[in-house]
Amino acid sequence: MKLVLNATEEIRQANYPEIRLFDIGKAESDTVFSDVKGKWKVCTAETISEGDWEGFSAVAYFFGRRIHKELKVPVGLIDISWSATHIEPWIAPEGYHTVREVSELYDNRFQTAAGGVWGEPYRPARIYNAMVAPVSTFPIRGVLWYQGESNVGDGMQYYYKMNALITGWRQLWKQGDFPFYFVQIAPYRDYAEGELAKLWEAQRKTLEISNTGMAKTEDIGDWNEIHPKNKLDVGERLAKIALKQAYGIK
Repeated sequence: MKLVLNATEEIRQANYPEIRLFDIGKAESDTVFSDVKGKWKVCTAETISEGDWEGFSAVAYFFGRRIHKELKVPVGLIDISWSATHIEPWIAPEGYHTVREVSELYDNRFQTAAGGVWGEPYRPARIYNAMVAPVSTFPIRGVLWYQGESNVGDGMQYYYKMNALITGWRQLWKQGDFPFYFVQIAPYRDYAEGELAKLWEAQRKTLEISNTGMAKTEDIGDWNEIHPKNKLDVGERLAKIALKQAYGIK
């Protein structure tokens, strides 16, 4: 939240007693954890700007705020995020086992270094084990996913990884094909020629998976900034998808 456009004013106005925030601390493991660090907090100017990476997820907050205002219901937001990570450590073992095209990644996981290019987790399932699995028994309405920058270069392989991610999480939560809405990665000048378009195509193909939606960003990104500051429109676009597809509000 401290990094968004008009951050000072947005934070000052972030007082919503019926929006609750749960920020999960960073952790990784080759074995499944049974618990996570964190606690529920009422959304205030103080709580929205606390925590790692300059505060709570701005996309999640702007999404939740729109849902709360439109539906007039309490909203709980769980922030499970780690900047610069690849998709592989987020995928559940069940997801890898379901999608043949990526199953070998998990089978050979211990041949993969635990850290990625910047030292962030890379080995398959490590973040899932420590940050996602412990809350997989908690009832949820849906998932928002904003990632892809670290996987530019995967091309269509990224679609199979997204399929494994979505399928695995849905199997673990046992709530059917719950909504899974994701964000198109924003344009950025330093990607290798042609690789951004290939990843966009893989993301578009992900829409073939049931009950998914994608918020476009190619018109609101910043070619000079890999983390564009306009998170308000991203959250609003995700909310519009949810209001239409999950709640039947046009």
